[in-house]
Amino acid sequence: MLLPVQPDELVLAPNDTAFRILGQRLAYYRQIVEAFEHAAGAPERGRDRSLFGEGMRSVNCQKHVIFYKRIKAADDAVVVLRIVHQQRNLPALAYYDDLDAPT
Repeated sequence: MLLPVQPDELVLAPNDTAFRILGQRLAYYRQIVEAFEHAAGAPERGRDRSLFGEGMRSVNCQKHVIFYKRIKAADDAVVVLRIVHQQRNLPALAYYDDLDAPT
């Protein structure tokens, strides 16, 4: 039997799974921020990705690859250009980017 409940009587009790998932997401977020800081602090330490564009570099973060480069229009700051999953076909990214380039 269901009893009527007033909206102010509703209590959501997060379970252990919700806390675990939230903790995992926060930890992953922190790792991504650390990867950004690493790229900004020592951009030359990233992997050379000149195949995709002049001056482009990358760092790995868990199952993702973060692409970045120094951008003159941004006062020579390091700018994250793309974050992709490691399972992506990286050469295909260059191919598809070339399709959008002006001829």
